[in-house]
Amino acid sequence: MEMRWKGLKWFVLSVFVFTIVCLPASTVKAEYEEEEEEYSRYWEKDDDSGDSIKEKDGFVYYIYKNKVIVIDIILELLEDDKEVTIPESIDGYPVVEFSGYLPTEVENLYLPKTLKYWDIEGTYTPDDSDHLKNIIVDKDNPKFSSKNGILYNKKKTALVQCPSTRKSVTIPKSVRTIKNSAFTGVHLRKIVIPDTVKTIEEFAFSGCTKLKSVKLSKNLKVLEQRAFEECFNLKTIKIPDSVEKIGELVFFLCRNLQSVEIGENLKEIDEEVFWGCKKLKKITVKTEKLNGFPFPTTRDIGKKKNVLIIAKKDSYVYRTAKKKGFKVRAF
Repeated sequence: MEMRWKGLKWFVLSVFVFTIVCLPASTVKAEYEEEEEEYSRYWEKDDDSGDSIKEKDGFVYYIYKNKVIVIDIILELLEDDKEVTIPESIDGYPVVEFSGYLPTEVENLYLPKTLKYWDIEGTYTPDDSDHLKNIIVDKDNPKFSSKNGILYNKKKTALVQCPSTRKSVTIPKSVRTIKNSAFTGVHLRKIVIPDTVKTIEEFAFSGCTKLKSVKLSKNLKVLEQRAFEECFNLKTIKIPDSVEKIGELVFFLCRNLQSVEIGENLKEIDEEVFWGCKKLKKITVKTEKLNGFPFPTTRDIGKKKNVLIIAKKDSYVYRTAKKKGFKVRAF
C-alpha cells in the first residue's frame, strides 16, 4: 500500500482527538478497537499546514493537496448504516483514500472510482458484533477491484481486505500478496493459502481469534511481523521450506499454539516470535542457515524442559537449545 500521506494523516488525527477531549462539544460514539472516543458532530481546526479535520454527512475527513482523505464514518449521522457508499467527492474535491478502522455495523460498503489508497486496520470484534459482508468497488476504479465481496488490487494479484464476517475464503490463484491487515479480526475458521502467494504482510491475520487451521503456500517467501498474532485457537502450523524470512512477533499471544515446524531454507527470523505462546510444546527447525533463534522464554513456557526442540545435530539451533537447557532431539 502506498503511504504518501500516512505520517501527516495520523498527526492531524491525533490533534483532532486531543482537541475533542479537551473542549466541550456535542458528541456521538465512534468505536475504536476496545474503547470509545467521544467525537464532536462537526469540528474544524487548521493545523500548521493549513489542513483541517471536518465532518460532512457522516464522513470525517480532511483535505490534503486538493484531495480528500476519509478517516472515519459516523454511522449515527447516516440515513442507512447498513448500506454505506463513500462518495466520489466532498466539498468539490475527489475522495482518494479511506483509512482508520472499518465500521462494524455496516453490511455492504461501496467504494468510489476515485479511491486510490486503502489504509484500514481491520476490525477487532471477537463477539461477532460486526456485520460487514461485502466490499464493492466501482467497476471504473483503476486501482481496486472486488470479487465475491472481497477487495483486491485491480489485477487481483494482491488481496487487500476481506469482510469481517467471512468464516471461510477461497483465495484466487492470481493472488501473489496478502496485504497488511487484510484479514485482521475476520472470523475465519480455516484458511488455505494458494501456492501462488509469496508474501504475507504484517498483521495479515492478526486477531483471527477463531482460526484453527492454516495451510501456507509452498512458494511463500516472507512472513512479515505479527502476521498471525492473537490467533488464540491456532494449535499447529507448518512453515514451508520456501520461507526465507519470518518477522518479529509473528505468533504473538497465540496462547494455544503447541507445535511449529520451520522449513529448511529459512535464513532470517526476528525477535520474540513466540512471545505469549504459553502452551508451546514442540518446535521443529529444519534449516541450518540460522545464526540466531528466538527461543521461547520461561516467562511463557515455565521450565525450558517443557519444550522439545528438534533440529539437525550440527546446527546452531540444536547446539544452542541444548546449551540453554531445552529438551532436544536430532534429525
